[in-house]
Amino acid sequence: MNDIQATIEEAFERRAEITPRNVETHVKEAVLEAIDLLDRGEARVAEKRDGRWVVNEWLKKAVLLYFRIEDNSFIKGGFTNYYDKVPSKYADFSSRDFRAAGVRVVPPAAARRGAYIAPGVVLMPSYVNIGASTRIYNRMTGEILYGRVPAGSVVVPGSLPAADGSHSLYCAVIV
Repeated sequence: MNDIQATIEEAFERRAEITPRNVETHVKEAVLEAIDLLDRGEARVAEKRDGRWVVNEWLKKAVLLYFRIEDNSFIKGGFTNYYDKVPSKYADFSSRDFRAAGVRVVPPAAARRGAYIAPGVVLMPSYVNIGASTRIYNRMTGEILYGRVPAGSVVVPGSLPAADGSHSLYCAVIV
């Protein structure tokens, strides 16, 4: 993993020069491997270490580079069509794939490739982004979590006010 990280760190320093037409093969392979690690849940953009949340900057950079190395493409959706750089996580899934993954996706829920969805999850109408360190607000306790929704939770989209009250930020709300 150190080789992938080093390649991503180096490429990120010259990200303004990178386009889908000129990306070097080793850079593209490193970025795609990092996205696959995230997709499988083997790596996290943010994770708890010694009781503190830590951002793995190189994975965050990999996500940002992903947008530099990919062109927009047509994506067929159930209720609409999309034109984006990141394919749907479940675009090529069959019934057998869903059973094997142990997830249920209720229309019109969407998850991007690179977002880890654990077995047993039921995605109700929602949007799951890649590499986003979104706040998770537990309405019952007032606690703010990051990186993982506790098992058995029912989650809806919401927002929390900024500390200065000037705006609100998106969050997931455990109800």
